[in-house]
Amino acid sequence: MTIDNLLSQPLAPVADNGFSAKVMMQIQHEEQRRLLLNSALVILVAGILCLVLPMRDLLVQLNAALNVLVVSLGSSPQLAIAALLLGGVFFYERKIFH
Repeated sequence: MTIDNLLSQPLAPVADNGFSAKVMMQIQHEEQRRLLLNSALVILVAGILCLVLPMRDLLVQLNAALNVLVVSLGSSPQLAIAALLLGGVFFYERKIFH
């Protein structure tokens, strides 16, 4: 029997009296706790920012900046060429590989 055959064989299960399952359960609980903590922190910071920042002025400035961005992107020949090339590559890839 070659070494490749030996390495491709599955190993026999090791009796660990549920240790592996307990460790995996602890890892899952830790990941869920970390995700919950991160989500709560983001919500808390967003809430504090909403209370502190002058939202009306911020929304007006954001709207003005978006209007300038959309107008400048809409009249950009470079962006139009890039979009055409990207679309062409997408359709070429679809035709070749599917």
